[in-house]
This record gives sequence, structure tokens and C-alpha cells, in this order.
Amino acid sequence: MNPNGLNPFFIVNPNAGPAINKVWFRQMIALHMRRNPQLEAIQVTHTVVETLQTAQEAAKQGYDPVVAVGGDGTINAVATGIYGTNARLAVVPTGSGNGLARHFKIPLSLGKSLKVIGAGRTQKIDVGWCEGRLFLVTCGVGFDARVAFAFEDSKARGIVSYFRLAVAELRKFQPEEISLSHDGYSKEARQLLLVTAANLSQYGGGTIIAPDASATDGLLDVVVIEPVSVLRAISLVPRILRGNLPRTPEVSIFRAPKLSIKRSAPGPFHVDGDPVDGPAEISIRVEPLAMKLIVP
Repeated sequence: MNPNGLNPFFIVNPNAGPAINKVWFRQMIALHMRRNPQLEAIQVTHTVVETLQTAQEAAKQGYDPVVAVGGDGTINAVATGIYGTNARLAVVPTGSGNGLARHFKIPLSLGKSLKVIGAGRTQKIDVGWCEGRLFLVTCGVGFDARVAFAFEDSKARGIVSYFRLAVAELRKFQPEEISLSHDGYSKEARQLLLVTAANLSQYGGGTIIAPDASATDGLLDVVVIEPVSVLRAISLVPRILRGNLPRTPEVSIFRAPKLSIKRSAPGPFHVDGDPVDGPAEISIRVEPLAMKLIVP
């Protein structure tokens, strides 16, 4: 246990951002968190399952917080591992999009994010669930899920590469027949570009999908986008970056604690940007204030 009461365990994704040397990382922790670097527990993991299991074991051993050093996918795996324990989640954002970090204004600088962790200010936040998979940022079906699969298969990283892939996917994407049910209401099936259930405001990289989303209101902001052409989609990018997407005619947003999505056939969905093959009918819900997160 360190003098300030924190006993952190750092889980590092080596594929998110620059490679981290453990000795150098300990020195950075000591410098910015004013701690004894010999006391820090650091584990590099290489798969989602390994990350999840490492987080579970760290929480079981009493480490607090458990720190995800990576992007939203790494954060998701760590959060899944510590869910239901007393451990807090903390973040050193080194990913391509860093949607969670940007929403909560966690600094993207390594040193500054370590200082945030050292201060230890904690906030309870909502947790989303989609077909038994936890999410903290967004989940959804349609176009964004297809892009998530393409991005996973691509060696290129970064927000520029993501947008290039998105344009390429949009050229060949066929909108799905989707019907939605929520709060006792059902909407008949129609072709949609995507349906995103947002717990936080953005996908990452400044791409603001649900500007008014709150992580503490017990509701999901459900974003529904009608099919658009490639040129129209490109013209919407400035609106997305400014958080003006709700003012677009092709976009509608409503809030609900749970949502059922029905498609004509099984297909992909994503949780926090990670692609998953899913059934034709998908159930999504929010669990209020179920995770403790260290924030600025």
C-alpha cells in the first residue's frame, strides 16, 4: 500500500499507443504520482481474455484501482474483469479513439493522466449491457458495427485510418431492416444506417455521436440514423465533430433504460468499438451507477 492509500495495478495493452517499458513506466508513475516505483504492479496483456482475467485477479487480490493502459477496448476488458468488486477503474488513455477519456476529460498525456489517478477522485457511472457484454461508451448495430470489424482486421490505427475505413465501408454497405422496441413502444422495421445506444457522448477521436449523453442518468441515448450517401455522410463530419448531429434531418435520438433491436438475420454488433457476431434480436439495457471510475 502506498502512502496516499492507493494500491494500483496497471494493465497495459502493448498494441495501443507506444510500447511501454516497465522500468520507464514505473519511473513515470513515481514522478507524477509521487510514489515508490518499486511498489507498482504492472502487467502487459495481449488478448481480451487475458486482460479480463488479469483484472479479475488484481481485484480479488485487493488492488485498487485497477488501471487500464490502452484504448476503449482495453478499458472495457478491465471494467468487465472488476465488475461487481470493490475495485475502482482508472484509465491511462493510449488508444486510437479514447472515447471514455475524452468524455470525462481524462488527460491524454501520460503524466497528467497519472496525476489524475494519484488524486483518486471517484465517480460512480452507469454500465450498459448488450447480450451479456458490458459496455461503458457505446454499443450498436449497422454501419458502425461493420466499421468495427473492418478496423479490427486492419493493421492501420488512428482516427484518420478509421475515417478512411468508414468511407470505404459506406460505399458498399447495405442498410439493414431494423425494428426497435422500448418503454412499451414498438417501431416497425425499416432500413437504417445504424442504431447506437450511447452511455457516453462519443465514439472517440472527437466523433460525438450523442452530445447530451450522461453516464449518471440511468438512461441510454439511442441514436438512429437513416441511410445516407457517401457525399452526404462526409458533409456530416463537421456536425459530428461539433456535436450538432441531433440537428440533422436523418438523425433521431431518444432516451430509454432498455432497448430491443430486431433484425431480419443475425449479424454484427459492437461494444465499445469491439466487434461481436450477434443474434437477429439484441437486448440492451443500462445498470445505473454500477462502476466506480477515477476522474479529474
